[in-house]
Amino acid sequence: MERFVNEYRYTPELAEESVGAWWKWKNKKGVDSMLVCMVMIPLLAIFTQNMYCLMILFLPIAVLLLLKAKAKKGIQTEKSRLQVMHPNEAPMVRVEICENISLKTEETSRTISFSDIEDVLETQSLIVLCMAGMMTIALDKNGFVEGTAERCLDELRQRHGKR
Repeated sequence: MERFVNEYRYTPELAEESVGAWWKWKNKKGVDSMLVCMVMIPLLAIFTQNMYCLMILFLPIAVLLLLKAKAKKGIQTEKSRLQVMHPNEAPMVRVEICENISLKTEETSRTISFSDIEDVLETQSLIVLCMAGMMTIALDKNGFVEGTAERCLDELRQRHGKR
């Protein structure tokens, strides 16, 4: 595998984008299911000629609102955690990808296996690795000091089995 090195400051804006992408990915099946329910319930009401069925439309709407609220809370929690742990300046993050994934900050250093990647996402400015244990690793597309964002995304998706 080609070597990639990514360095960036983990700002509240990047935290919001990274965690928001994770929540969107995590809730995709639930959101899709609720949207199908919102279409099926009126069809059921028309088919059965029982307009009282429409009253249960509030259930999928409530679930969608709950999922959105959980995502918003998760994003706010990550931003608060970042502020508590780094009150003066956003931490510098270095991610090295080669035989494994190495994640380094001023305080910590971790090595993570590719087998822990559950999915690889792309946002406007990030590549987001959804990891086991509800963790994300963000790579700033503009932060590559070795390799490029496009090549890295291709390699990660290929390694993860997604094209």
